[in-house]
Formats: sequence, structure tokens, C-alpha cells
Amino acid sequence: MSRIFRMIIMSAIVALFAASCSKDYSYEGGGGTTNGTGGTSSGTAVYTQVGAPGVCTAPVINGSYVTGTPMNASNTVIILVNVVTPGTYTITTGAVNGINFTGSGTFITTGQQILSLTGSGTPVSSGTYSYIPGSGGGCSFGVTVTSASASTAVGTLNCGSATVAGTYTQGTSLTSSNTITVPVNVTTAGNYTINAIANGCTFSGSGSLAVGTQNIVLAGSGTPVNSGTTSVAITLGSSVCSIPVTYAPGSAPTDYFRVKIDGVLKTFDVGLDGDITPLIMPNTVAISGDNAVGSDEHLDVTVQSSNAIAVGTYLQPLGLSFCTSRYYDPVSGQGWQAGTPSSPPLKVVVTFISANRITGTFSGQYFDLNGTGTNSKQFTEGEFSVALP
Repeated sequence: MSRIFRMIIMSAIVALFAASCSKDYSYEGGGGTTNGTGGTSSGTAVYTQVGAPGVCTAPVINGSYVTGTPMNASNTVIILVNVVTPGTYTITTGAVNGINFTGSGTFITTGQQILSLTGSGTPVSSGTYSYIPGSGGGCSFGVTVTSASASTAVGTLNCGSATVAGTYTQGTSLTSSNTITVPVNVTTAGNYTINAIANGCTFSGSGSLAVGTQNIVLAGSGTPVNSGTTSVAITLGSSVCSIPVTYAPGSAPTDYFRVKIDGVLKTFDVGLDGDITPLIMPNTVAISGDNAVGSDEHLDVTVQSSNAIAVGTYLQPLGLSFCTSRYYDPVSGQGWQAGTPSSPPLKVVVTFISANRITGTFSGQYFDLNGTGTNSKQFTEGEFSVALP
């Protein structure tokens, strides 16, 4: 991917959030004062919360929130801030519905950065509750708490008795015959959703489980990248086990980059490139290509993270891990990007990554004017597999 094009993407990302900054209220720490929301702020840094005094711009809410279940390290909220003066910070929200959020650290540079808050306490009631970080001038974010009666099923998986059906060959896409059936002893009835990703393939299933012994059937999809035996980790609540799936040798991996734009399949295999040069975060993988030789029609998909890029889901809002994408359409003469908000939001799922290859899927709603316009296109069934340098 050209450095110039990636700079365009970065500029567009920043532009999406710039409009909110003019309404922010700055504040600096020192004294731990408390406002009507019960929040506090202290430290030497001076910064504003993007979106203040209204709703936080593109907050990322992580973890599950269930009545009667204590918060843990997975319950975090990431917001954007503009740092005016570097320094230390400690910031909390007031306690609402039995929980609050706290963050602390040091900003070492000025400009737009992320601020992570960790939840503590135990939710009392179900519903959506608003939280405002700091002792004044903060933005608000909502956290939805579900009832324990609607929580996920609880039970014990028996991977030792699992059945793997279908034929598995490197480079050959899975079909409806590729399934994994896992026995489970359910002790608490409820809903479940399982998405297990390994070797470029996904095994998924969802539904409701009653109390007792029964089977969960996971449907396979995707294209195996490597031959040999790979373990598929299945998770149901706190029950985790692995199932080995053996892939026969087949054709070498093929590079591809394609997506349906408003229902029309487009390929971007010309000049297809995988780039690992850091952009915003220290860990970046960017896939880009053209629709045809000599064409200006271009697509770019990027995943970025503060940690190493791994198998999993990356969403468009800025956070510790996120994704971006840009499509240039020479017919309209416009750059198209996911906006804030998009429906559905831009989502990239990395299904396989190694030192020399990445595969995955993507989808979302894109808007003209680099994500700020009113005209939109739906990107569906996107998928990629590209060699890495």
C-alpha cells in the first residue's frame, strides 16, 4: 500500500472526530473534586473528552454486564480525548447502578489519544445507565446491563466425545457438510453463541439450551490455510475445551480480496498488497488492491492494535484494537469510508494470521465524502487472503 494513500486514510479518520472537539470543555486534575455525577479527576495533564458535554464520540464498551455479576478486568470503556498538556491523570465516574469506572496513567504527547476506564462493583438492575468521567465537563457513555435470567447458558462441554463431520482439505472451502457436534451437560438454561476460529475456518452456532445433556452443532465456514492438525478452542461460559481437526494437504494458499458492494461482487486482486508498516498503532496489517489494471477503483482494509494482531474481531470505532477501510470509486469521484455511526458498523474478522499470511472477512456501511456524507453503500460478504512481507 502506498504511503500517500495510508496518510489519506489517517487524515480522514482524524477528520471524523475533529468536528466534536470544538464543543469540548477542558479541565485539569488536582484535588480530586466531585461534581453532581459523583466523578472525580486529578493529575497534571490537561485534556478534553471528545464529544463533551454531550455523548462521547465512538466509545468502545467491552465485557458483559449482568445483574449480580461482579465486574472484572474485561469490563472496560475506551473513550477519545484531546491532550493539550501532557502529564499524569486519574479519572473516575460516579457510581450508578452499583458500578463505576476508573482510569489512570500518563499522557506523554499532545493530540488525540485513547483513555481506558476499568469497571468495578456489581450491577444491581437491568437497563441502560449513563456514566460521565471526571469532575466536570466530561462526555457521557451508556452501559447496558442485562438480567441474570437472560444470561448465557451454563454447562460443561465434553470435547472428548465431539464428532467432526465432513472433509477438510487445505485451500478448499468448507461446505454445509463440515460440522462439529459437541456434547454439553447444561446446569443452567439460557442462550449461547459460539464462534471458534482456527486455520482460516470458523465453527459457529447459537440458540437456547435447556437443563440436561444435549448436543451443540457448530457449522463450519471459511477456507483452510494450512494442512495438518489444528486445535479448535470451544468456549461455553467458563467451560473451555479443544477439538483437533485434521486438514489434508491441498493447493497452496491463493491471494484474493473481494466484496459485494450494494450486492454486486467486486474483486481487488490487481496489485494486491499486505503491509505491516505501523500507522496509528504499533501493530498494523493493511490490505489493499485495485479492481483492474490501470483502474483508479481501489479498496483498502486495515486492522490495528496496541498488541500483536491476532485472530478475532476488530470494529471501526477507535480503541486499543480497531479497523478502518477506504474505498475510492472513480465513477462518483468520491472516497467512501465507514462513518460514525454506520449501520451495520464496519467489522473485520481475522480468521488466520501467521508471519507470512493473513485471512479474514469484513462488512459494513460506507459513506461518501470519506465517511462524512449522506450517500451510503453496503459492503457485504467481504473476504481477503494475502501474503505478508
